[in-house]
Amino acid sequence: MEAFVEFWNKYLTVLEPKYQLRLSRLLNKSLYFDLSAHTLQALIDSNHPLDLYMEEAYLYLAKIYEAQLEKRDLARYVYEKFLEKFPKSKHREYVERLIRQPSME
Repeated sequence: MEAFVEFWNKYLTVLEPKYQLRLSRLLNKSLYFDLSAHTLQALIDSNHPLDLYMEEAYLYLAKIYEAQLEKRDLARYVYEKFLEKFPKSKHREYVERLIRQPSME
């Protein structure tokens, strides 16, 4: 984990989505919430193809913003981008319900 933190701080290089997602989850587990969110934000801002890993990245980033960082406006924005980018996702109804919750409005 420490090696990745040093690598990220030095190079700010986005890895392949499945690895970036995995490392972000490890960062989150190690209580590096801001860095975890930052690495996912960089991933979704990259030009990687929209696949299942990218879909997970959007969902996980929104959850970090909402739960750990209490940035509900950012979470809502990411959820809305998720709906835009993945209109046929099996998680669509779940995300739509989340957005309608009073805590997200």
